[in-house]
Amino acid sequence: MPKARTVALLGVVAAGVGYFALGAILYRMGIGLDWSTAPGAEAIAALTGAIHYHGRLAHPALVYTIGIAALLMVAVALVAFRSTAQSATGSRRRFLAAGLSAGAAGAIAGVAAAARAFWGWGTGKPGWADVNGAIAEQVALTHPEYPDSWRGAHIRAYRTLGRTGWRISDVVVGSGRIKDQKGSEIVRLALDRGVTYVDTSPDYTSSGSEDAVGKALAGRRGEVFIATKFCTANGHLPAGSTVAEYTRVIEESLRRLGTDYVDLVHVHACDELPRLLDENMHEAFDRLRAAGKARFLGFSSHTPNLMAVGDAAIRSGRFDVMMLAYHHGIWPKLGELISRARREQDMGVIA
Repeated sequence: MPKARTVALLGVVAAGVGYFALGAILYRMGIGLDWSTAPGAEAIAALTGAIHYHGRLAHPALVYTIGIAALLMVAVALVAFRSTAQSATGSRRRFLAAGLSAGAAGAIAGVAAAARAFWGWGTGKPGWADVNGAIAEQVALTHPEYPDSWRGAHIRAYRTLGRTGWRISDVVVGSGRIKDQKGSEIVRLALDRGVTYVDTSPDYTSSGSEDAVGKALAGRRGEVFIATKFCTANGHLPAGSTVAEYTRVIEESLRRLGTDYVDLVHVHACDELPRLLDENMHEAFDRLRAAGKARFLGFSSHTPNLMAVGDAAIRSGRFDVMMLAYHHGIWPKLGELISRARREQDMGVIA
């Protein structure tokens, strides 16, 4: 077998690659980054087909992760093979030692990556296991009965959405899973029942949500406050995207929605301050607002770094609305954050 010092060094290297490289990629996959902007993404997509993660195309992320892991294991195998003295063992034992070393390195790297991405070790914040395990718990989507008292039910309460001044229904429509004719029927029924706020995005059902919402809005645009996101069909735009890219995705949303303007544009599933405060994004929004294509700016977050993102948004004074995962078990100071948003900036808050 390789010398003990070499084994220890390989273990440290594997842990470092797993934690800093693989862990970072796995963590970012959970946010929903638009991997079409990653190097070689188009070629990877063509070769691998559509692999989805949380409804978003994620094949480049998976290929990068597998590729880094494979390179690590090959490198470890070569080092282990060379460090086993030829005179001390036969070729079969040298190959066995190399294989075992590569497998051990892969296991160490995997554990280190999971520790960072899924459990948040060393990051000072929750990991995706904490967040997804709590907010993605399976619940009943359809009640087994439909009492007569529900027929013709109507929204009874409306509240002002912060400094937007819009009176929105206390129950609103999130359209993450709708599409096609059935999706349009759902939205129209909600409007008939008094709903005045609909949230959609280009990356909901690969733009199918915006198409369905757009058809439902025909002739009724003035009844509803529409929110969409700085997104493509594959996911959100990363920090550093150009002003033209930010502008283009909203103009594409307007075409799908069949409207000249949207009321609210969110920075979607935001976990990172560089994306929240991206100068290009803010310049693009200011231009869209000046052109009458977007009225208000917001951000949404259901990510481990939600509290830091919310704090920065409040301090910036740039955001009119925040849409947050509402779960005090993960973010125990969430109530304080919401109170500050209302008190300091008169921000609207959507749960």
